[in-house]
Amino acid sequence: MNKFKTMLAILALIVGLFSMPAMAEIGDVTALVNEAGTEVFSIDQDGVCTVISFVAPTVDINGGTIDGTTVGANTPSTGVFTTLSGSSSVVIPEKTPVNAEASEGLITMSGVASADSTFIVDTQTFTWKVTRTGTGEVTIGDNADSAITNIVTAITADLATVTAAYTSSSTSTITAATKGVAGDLIDFTEDSTNMDVDGAGTLGTTTPGVDGTVGVANETCADGSNLYHCIDTNTIADSNWRLISLGAVY
Repeated sequence: MNKFKTMLAILALIVGLFSMPAMAEIGDVTALVNEAGTEVFSIDQDGVCTVISFVAPTVDINGGTIDGTTVGANTPSTGVFTTLSGSSSVVIPEKTPVNAEASEGLITMSGVASADSTFIVDTQTFTWKVTRTGTGEVTIGDNADSAITNIVTAITADLATVTAAYTSSSTSTITAATKGVAGDLIDFTEDSTNMDVDGAGTLGTTTPGVDGTVGVANETCADGSNLYHCIDTNTIADSNWRLISLGAVY
């Protein structure tokens, strides 16, 4: 314990906590006691120090924990606070997040298709028939309007990767079920009379797919025009970002 006693004596002189320190050995613990008999500093066999009060102009802590909270050292970590206040300003990270959008394509009918002609959506080839009897078949119908209705019926029944909506008496919008740019790779072609699909063989010409910006619940960021807040965990296929305009100069 000699080196501990020497350390204690030096600390007592430097810190100046007491004018005439005394040492006391209590079991495996060596302690400094002030004139009033109060133990003000102790050190045990493992080198663990206990100080009733310590003031230092500079403290450098490079690791470990404080009350179970990790000390960040040279790498910023995270902090959880009940109340956070500052005397200057809080800088919000600069970012312009986007919400995911689904790929869309448009089918247009100018009349009825001929029997046994085909069109492809994703992995399914659809064949025009006088009457639909099973998967992959579409009833020809009497006119463009009924043909569109029958397209929606067949795609809805046979595919889970896209949705089909009746948008007019001559058009149907086909939308990827999962948002994101991956929808732009869904096959979308036709080889039918009186039928047209937009694009160059895949969905995404009417509306291209967009990957959402990944975010965590309650994440907030901003750019020069807007403040953005994430209301829930956001993946590339989600739309959980909300926008608040910063408005005009006041």
